[in-house]
Amino acid sequence: MEENRNKTLILSDEVVYSCHSSGDCCRHDWIIGIDDESIQRVLKLDWKDINPDFTVKSCYKPLLNPLPTGEKFTFSRTDCGACVFLDGQNYCQMHNHFGFDVKPQVCKEFPYYFMETPEGIVVGLSFACGSVRAFKGSPLADKEVEIRKVLSGSYRIRKFPENLELYPGIAMSWEEYKYLEDSLLVIVKDKNQSFSRALLSGHILAGMVALSLKQVEIQAQATGEAPRETLLGGMQKLQLDHFHSIQKIAENIKAPTRISHQYLAPYYTWLMFSRDEWSRLGLVWNLYRNYYKFNKGKGILEGIAKEDSDIDLEKVLKVRYSDETPEVDGFLRKYWAHVIFRKSLLPSMGIFRGYQTLISLYGLMKWLAKVQAYRQNRNEVSLDDIKESVKILEQKYILHSQFSKLFTLHPILTQMLDRMYIRQSFAPSILLDNQSN
Repeated sequence: MEENRNKTLILSDEVVYSCHSSGDCCRHDWIIGIDDESIQRVLKLDWKDINPDFTVKSCYKPLLNPLPTGEKFTFSRTDCGACVFLDGQNYCQMHNHFGFDVKPQVCKEFPYYFMETPEGIVVGLSFACGSVRAFKGSPLADKEVEIRKVLSGSYRIRKFPENLELYPGIAMSWEEYKYLEDSLLVIVKDKNQSFSRALLSGHILAGMVALSLKQVEIQAQATGEAPRETLLGGMQKLQLDHFHSIQKIAENIKAPTRISHQYLAPYYTWLMFSRDEWSRLGLVWNLYRNYYKFNKGKGILEGIAKEDSDIDLEKVLKVRYSDETPEVDGFLRKYWAHVIFRKSLLPSMGIFRGYQTLISLYGLMKWLAKVQAYRQNRNEVSLDDIKESVKILEQKYILHSQFSKLFTLHPILTQMLDRMYIRQSFAPSILLDNQSN
């Protein structure tokens, strides 16, 4: 881990972070895995004058299943859902009494996210952190010493995939990926389109144009001829007019006559599964039951948290969502551009699946925001609703979850999503929902 201390850091200049001691990261039911070494280190501290009741039994509890990074324990929680080490002033008792260095690595690392690439280590931030969502704090360039210190002890550094695929069976180089990523960021940040249309333009580029260009290149190579066009060359030509031709195609796409919400079924099912840990048979049964409800756009769903009341799906879907106000538009562009920059979706899932998943999660974000508004008897989503839904997204699906575990439990889940991903109406149905044509 020490070898990472001097590697090149790739930092975003569009996000900021400083801890404001809200205590929010030490609450709620997301999984925080603690390594064995940290458990022993913390318990060996002199707690007798601070809290003599701190023991392995009182402070830690075993996880139902070990995490992919090996941790078998998590923190115990108080009745209100807070970590047992969190005091009444929202300070960590480990940090407050004994210093930053004694804390478990998972606590030191939040909200940072690390991805090692051929050019260096990308440093991302988790929008589960309230300070990050509010854009409160210091630029990452000002925190390089802190970041390197955290990085030197990290065992959670993701690796950029060696065998990256543009589409299943079609390989893509780092250089090609980097150019595509830069192109997607240009499109997402271009305010000449609404944000939903910008994501649609990105879908056309990543899911259609890039694949067509790569197939032309592969076919030429198979015959020993020089390709008429290459992926890099084609994207460079598109960039000359700032992707205006791609944007024009996106602007002319109409929302489907019937908007489908079927794609939400696996994501909602995951919320219930991760909360209640059904059997495989229970998982499949609930998946099909939820698939039917979301397909019809009607039915009663259980609340997202255990203490929540039931959700009337038909009423939630009638709540209006708009990305047209400057505040909402600005937040969405910063957040989703950072998702692309930190590489937490596209490369890890393959570009085609990764971008379709990004669209699905955007649609899920909209639905979760509608649920927030519905619970407060409002008929339109606010910026605060969107920020709260992003928090859930980060905790439950992207950075702090075992969401990928769902697809190892039964092959029907992957098959179901893949069938939806290849439909022509898939992206427009999600991105143009609640949008005027």
